[in-house]
Amino acid sequence: MTIYYADDGEAISSHIKNYFEEGRRFQLQVSTVNVGGDQDSKQNNRCSLSLGLLTPEMLHDLERKPKDYLSNVCKQGQKRAFLCHDSVDLTDSNNESILSNACSDYDQWNKVSLGNSNENYKMALLSIMQLMESTPNASPVLVEYKIIPKKISSVNIFYLCG
Repeated sequence: MTIYYADDGEAISSHIKNYFEEGRRFQLQVSTVNVGGDQDSKQNNRCSLSLGLLTPEMLHDLERKPKDYLSNVCKQGQKRAFLCHDSVDLTDSNNESILSNACSDYDQWNKVSLGNSNENYKMALLSIMQLMESTPNASPVLVEYKIIPKKISSVNIFYLCG
């Protein structure tokens, strides 16, 4: 899993990283990327989940980034999700326009609320685990079948006499 965060989400992302890596109880490798830093777009690790930690500063940083920035940065993730801080309202039209500009596939991202209590936080961590264990959304594979008989059973031959 890779967690993308802004400066105000560093403590939360660090805590989530420690939670999932502590004692290797979940057998997960978690990396964190600060989108405000210079190294943000250099992350090229394949991961099963790209998790964007939405905080007020993250929204501010995304507003200043080029179109589809987050989609391009998170393209290595098989699944994508937003972990929403309780101070971020996804129903706000301004926030929604920032996110749809930052990632053109915004409506396909999973949304997990971080909440503002220990119980909500634990539920968010469980939701992240469920996303990690779920299969990625895959487009159906289109296969073109051609039926070829294994053995020819009869042949009709017509002779034309003139």
